[in-house]
Amino acid sequence: MSTDLDKDSAVADYLRGTCISLEQGISAVHGDDAVGLENDIEFCSILDDKVFCCEGCGWWCGMDEIATDNVSGFICDECGDPEDE
Repeated sequence: MSTDLDKDSAVADYLRGTCISLEQGISAVHGDDAVGLENDIEFCSILDDKVFCCEGCGWWCGMDEIATDNVSGFICDECGDPEDE
């Protein structure tokens, strides 16, 4: 399934700073005609370059917010900061 690059980037922008599901973000940007897009390799590659869903808090974060000292999984700076524990 080939998609519109601008819309794919818009999904990443829509998700960033939220805790909604990937499917909700896709539907909000692409509409209901994008069923199954979450399984599209090209789309997921674009998304993976821009955002990740933190395994600690469940919020979508930009790749610049990934905890640099974390070696297992995708954890945001806030969840990965040992001073906050």
